[in-house]
Amino acid sequence: MNNDSILYNMRSLDYEEDNGPALHPGLVYRSALPLFQEEPEMVHILQDHGIKTIIDLRTDEEKSAHSYSEAVLSRFEIMSVPIDSFTSVRRPDDDYSDYMNPLRHIFQECKTGISRVFSIFQARESYPVLFHCFAGRDRAGVITALLLDLLGFSKETIMRDYMLSPGAKAANVEQLVAEMQRMGGATNYLRHDVSLTSQQIDQVLSNLLVR
Repeated sequence: MNNDSILYNMRSLDYEEDNGPALHPGLVYRSALPLFQEEPEMVHILQDHGIKTIIDLRTDEEKSAHSYSEAVLSRFEIMSVPIDSFTSVRRPDDDYSDYMNPLRHIFQECKTGISRVFSIFQARESYPVLFHCFAGRDRAGVITALLLDLLGFSKETIMRDYMLSPGAKAANVEQLVAEMQRMGGATNYLRHDVSLTSQQIDQVLSNLLVR
């Protein structure tokens, strides 16, 4: 993807594994806050990639500092799904050395938000969809890890994607993968903790996987 035609920390989740799953290209994107770009450029990039739905994972406090204009709201379906894990949980410093505390918080306390995100993934009319938090690394990284694991991708693909984000640390994504494994994987977590139905999960797979 040409760097001139993408947002900061933007990439398409168009992964394919040998003898494994493959995602339809150009359906799911992740990025940092699109508002880092000037609005005309941002709109052009989003439209160039056919984005229909934007999932904003930021908290209301974050959105008060950087909000979408009415012009942008009129062009795209912007779904506000606040997930507060990495912003509200106190850490001893800002280098994410205490990663497990906010990570467990997101899995335990942000189930409603996670359910909403996957309900959007379930709807065929949502696509192409872009989801973002602020930097596009941690909250967006958790959603990506859950989605890729649900679709049957290996931990190597999950870790490789996470490490593409500026500031990403291998130790953190290793903890993320280990925590998902401890919970029995994304499918088990989404069914039993987030309460998605088998039909909802099957629809996400049908929408995104090359059969």
